[in-house]
Amino acid sequence: MQAAKYNWGVPTVVTLPKPSLVPGSVLVKVVCAGVNPVDAKNVIGDKLPAWEPCKRLTEWFVRDCTPGFDFAGTVVQAGDSQCNAGDHVFGTVPPFKGSFAEYVVAPVSQIALKPKALTFTEAAVLPLSGLTSIQSLSGRVKPGSNVLIIGASGGTGHVAVQVAAALGGRVTAVCSARNAGFVHALGAADAVAYHNDLIGAVYHPRSAQHGAFDVALDCVSSGDARDAAFGYEARIRGEPELLRGDFLRLGGGVVDWATAGCKRALGVNLFREGRELFWVRFPDSAQELRQLAEWADAGRLKPAVASVHPLSADGVAQAFADLRGRRVRGKVAIAVAPED
Repeated sequence: MQAAKYNWGVPTVVTLPKPSLVPGSVLVKVVCAGVNPVDAKNVIGDKLPAWEPCKRLTEWFVRDCTPGFDFAGTVVQAGDSQCNAGDHVFGTVPPFKGSFAEYVVAPVSQIALKPKALTFTEAAVLPLSGLTSIQSLSGRVKPGSNVLIIGASGGTGHVAVQVAAALGGRVTAVCSARNAGFVHALGAADAVAYHNDLIGAVYHPRSAQHGAFDVALDCVSSGDARDAAFGYEARIRGEPELLRGDFLRLGGGVVDWATAGCKRALGVNLFREGRELFWVRFPDSAQELRQLAEWADAGRLKPAVASVHPLSADGVAQAFADLRGRRVRGKVAIAVAPED
């Protein structure tokens, strides 16, 4: 089969044996794979210090690993699972196993039946962004909650807007001015240009009726200086404070990732109250994927696909370049096989 590989920071496509089924998994013929920033960063590159030796260490560590987590395709072998050969499914593969390939072996706890309302391409780009959104917002967003989504037109942000709305939240979306209409169509009640004064643009027009936000999900900030320069948390926690609940980030520096890892591995929460770097969980996510599929089939959730590239060295490189450009509206995908 054809599969992409990391090769010292440069993607390549090689011929590999078809993977073998293992207990508790299914063999899937991939139709499309979703591309996420974590793939373009070589999986672990944003979790290490930004200096050249760490960059080379990252490239060495992931060398010969296949990129990708998200996929949609058709079950070829169901093994001992409750799936059937021929089922159309979507979901994720474990880290370093990679979905940029013609076939993947996926744990049954990480897949669900593909939403009938979505194409394979749309379903393929949903899992990581959808799971991030539902895991971070469920329990924090209730009917009537005020929700702030930063980076609301991007890959995770535009899905988070729809998930927050499906949970009953009233969403304010921070994005570029050109994407205001896009996020309104997704279900955002308000749209604020990211370069504006958030206090003047958000707080005063809304304070009398809606009050401060119950939760903020920051899909932009990271350890990268270009992202950190926006200083969203400091602006939101200024005077007057716009947030009365948690501020959740999807990216951060080395200390943030180490703290998140401590919470995940040891169950010890060292984040200060009201602030957390959220780290998505793939194991046992089938029920959450089914919830995403239910919303999709009900017309409440539809990922936007910004670009689709072929499974080739140039195609994968262009997909990564799209993401690094930070101007993608929606998601990027890798076409592996023709849609049915």
